[in-house]
Amino acid sequence: SKSDWSNYDQTNDYSFNPTATEYTDTSTVTAYQSGTLLCGTAP
Repeated sequence: SKSDWSNYDQTNDYSFNPTATEYTDTSTVTAYQSGTLLCGTAP
């Protein structure tokens, strides 16, 4: 969290989807195990 409680600017975040209004499937969130990409697409 931010010490001044201001909002984060997510517009330049690779995995941010401004059209999502609820949880949704996405390939822009990655999961790694021991340095190996398991799922998702890295930026």
